[in-house]
Amino acid sequence: MATTGANAVAPDHSQNEPCSPPAPQAQASEDAAETESFFYVFREQACEFKNVNTEFLAERVLRSNAVGPWSMYGFFAGLMICLGLSNAWNVGLDYGWGSLGAAAAIAALMYTSLITIISELMVMLPFTGGMATFCRAAFGPYIGYIVGTCESWEYILYAANALQLSGQIFCDMTSADDRYAPFFWPVTIAIVAGAHVAGVRVVFRVSNILFALNVAALLVTIFGSLSAFDPLRWGLFINNGTALKQSAAVAFSPVGVAIHQEEVIKSDTSLHAAVDLTEAMFPTGLDGVLKSLPAAMWIFLGIEGAPLCAEESMDFIEHSPNCAMHAMMTMVACASLVVSVNPALPPGIIPLKSADDPNLESFLATWSIDRYSPLGRFATGSLFLPSTIWTILLYSYACSRQLYSLSKAGYFPSQLSITWSRTKVPIGSLSVTIAMIIGIAIIIQLQHGSNLTEALLNGSILYGMVAYIITAAAYIRLRMACPRLKRPWNPGPLIGYTAAIIVIVVSVTTVTQMFIIESYRQTLIICLAKVVLGLIAFTIYQRKRMVRTPEEVFIQEHIMATRMFGGQRSSSSLRGRRRNKEVDAGRYIDDVRKSVEDVLASRGDLS
Repeated sequence: MATTGANAVAPDHSQNEPCSPPAPQAQASEDAAETESFFYVFREQACEFKNVNTEFLAERVLRSNAVGPWSMYGFFAGLMICLGLSNAWNVGLDYGWGSLGAAAAIAALMYTSLITIISELMVMLPFTGGMATFCRAAFGPYIGYIVGTCESWEYILYAANALQLSGQIFCDMTSADDRYAPFFWPVTIAIVAGAHVAGVRVVFRVSNILFALNVAALLVTIFGSLSAFDPLRWGLFINNGTALKQSAAVAFSPVGVAIHQEEVIKSDTSLHAAVDLTEAMFPTGLDGVLKSLPAAMWIFLGIEGAPLCAEESMDFIEHSPNCAMHAMMTMVACASLVVSVNPALPPGIIPLKSADDPNLESFLATWSIDRYSPLGRFATGSLFLPSTIWTILLYSYACSRQLYSLSKAGYFPSQLSITWSRTKVPIGSLSVTIAMIIGIAIIIQLQHGSNLTEALLNGSILYGMVAYIITAAAYIRLRMACPRLKRPWNPGPLIGYTAAIIVIVVSVTTVTQMFIIESYRQTLIICLAKVVLGLIAFTIYQRKRMVRTPEEVFIQEHIMATRMFGGQRSSSSLRGRRRNKEVDAGRYIDDVRKSVEDVLASRGDLS
């Protein structure tokens, strides 16, 4: 396709050789093979790109060096901790405490694997678009659009659930009816939007404060309830109602009943001997473990947003892999504490599985605090409200940066990527993000009491799983096709390929389990339909308005040009004097930013 516009800005690096040197093959045969390829329709040749100049990039520059290593770590950990440990994971208790624990262990393995491949990819291609950019580099613009859209919807649904919860918390604190929850949303939105408009430094400072508050709240609720820890009394399922005497046993699942909290049960030796722990912990067996996977994924969901702060971070290539690994270790430790302790606390597994914040619920029950008493309201506001505000702040940031990168590349109208000259914030992308969050929160509020909230949360997980599967496949393809791309953090092919396979297998299994639940199926199909409709709109209209950004130039010249991607250059031929040269995407994009900063400095717009 022909290109239009001014000359594209892309540094001419002779040292940045393509992934492999040219191979002597006929152009005609290459073109014919590429045209006949099934993947041709997904390649950049199916899109029309306009070239851009430095002025275009100067209007879309983000604040550089604004996020230090500690803030980066807090952001990475916060994407998982903010709401994952306080809400939604407890629905997995439907299938037993042991089933949820086993599913959480599988999820921890999967997300550790995901972090492994993302850490390699995000310093190999340190571009703002994150997973959408990785998948675009491996499979073309269409697949990049799908992943970027899935990620955007994931962040929006996650934040919308938090916004609706924040309104409920305010209602609990003020004794207002839940119907009036939306009237409290402006308070939360004002805090979040105000931090964003003030600039990325303020966003991460507020995030760091909320990080400390949330970790403190988690430790207070868990350790403050340990005196009531009693697995036999509170956390086990019994298939046989006569195994333990109970005055108010309540049916909890099709296969059994739970030990109810209203009767004091002595944990003596004979009583322990009467309980089949395997049956009590795993009342539905392996099927329960598999069905608990979506709830377990919710605990760790969100870490994939880590690469989105690349352009605004200080020494991102040097610090981000370690920050990501430390964040994952922090999350595994916190998740292990919550999943292993919380179900064995009062008020018992039945009320906890439907609680908005099971950690808070256990704390209140342990100390016999009425949720609607002055002390209970204070506890709700101080221990649960910060997590909802933190969630909205982090996920609105992640979504706004995802939309910024997509619009800058032309997947969405490029006006959305223009940044405010004072704080370098993409106001258009931020406005669309907040509007979408409010819109989905209204839908959740109108359907309050139905299973729509849980179904939408599963929709968020669905979007994440689709993106994970494609990203893992992109990792495999990029490692095979482009061994010459510089990898500042490299776990090696054995660990890398193994991690990618784990991500694909567990993600596919999770998606399958979500579709098995009939009450969620319709919502999940609607979630996928939104992506399909967007893809149709992209095919009809937006693909003809793509932008040849420096990132796109790099991808086309150094990745898509290899023969494995349908180009003319062999990824296996290593002859010649340049055989040991690496393609350094980090150095490439740094030079682009410096050229843009020079333009801004020349007109006094660099601060």
